[in-house]
Amino acid sequence: TVLALPCPTPKEDAASGGVRELGAGAYFVCVRLVRVKGAKGCWALHVLPRFVLHNALSLPLQLQQHGAGRVRTLSEADDKWRPLDPGQTRPVHWPDAAAPLRLGMRVYEPGWSWSGSVDLGKGEPGDMFVKVRHRNAQETLLVRVDVRADSSGVLLVTF
Repeated sequence: TVLALPCPTPKEDAASGGVRELGAGAYFVCVRLVRVKGAKGCWALHVLPRFVLHNALSLPLQLQQHGAGRVRTLSEADDKWRPLDPGQTRPVHWPDAAAPLRLGMRVYEPGWSWSGSVDLGKGEPGDMFVKVRHRNAQETLLVRVDVRADSSGVLLVTF
């Protein structure tokens, strides 16, 4: 079973530098009940993140939900946005649970444009490619996005 756990985050007002309102963010989790082996009549409730991102590239990445804002990770309890560094694996906090779960990325260095977005809302495994361009250097990266489904319901998204 997949559930959305509301977890609003402050939306900043660029003009005043203050918090204007709380967003409609959420963590999507997989919940399952499993029998504990060797313990008669005992059950365990597993709560796992539905979407987990892994950066296999040698460059830091900035991620966004298409049309809703930057994607945060569980390590950001202080509400400051941080890139997904090379080698990091993090669960996803979606800024808007009601918006389509479409994920875009760019290299977290000056001059890089946003890629097209990948639809993760259907929960289907597969390989896709997105193109990321540098505005000034005329450099283009073709990034493979690999989506794998675990038997627990977790989707591992690797860039």
